[in-house]
Amino acid sequence: MGVQMTLNELQKAFDATQIKEINPKAGDKLDPNIHQGNAGGASEQEPNTVVGVMKKGYTLSDRVLRPCNGYGGAKGSLEGVWGII
Repeated sequence: MGVQMTLNELQKAFDATQIKEINPKAGDKLDPNIHQGNAGGASEQEPNTVVGVMKKGYTLSDRVLRPCNGYGGAKGSLEGVWGII
């Protein structure tokens, strides 16, 4: 209960200062202005799309405070790429 109250107060402070969360969903296009790709791998999704998020990002009045850290995917296999066999 105390953790939820703290989270609610933090969200109120974010709303009051126009801080917004960057938390893309799987399948969204990677935007280098707000996303920081840390890893990549084979996936069934289209190239340059979000596969997963490791750390949410934040914006303040449309300026990026911290980019969203995640990983993207590309169709197919990475066999033979980067020494992966």
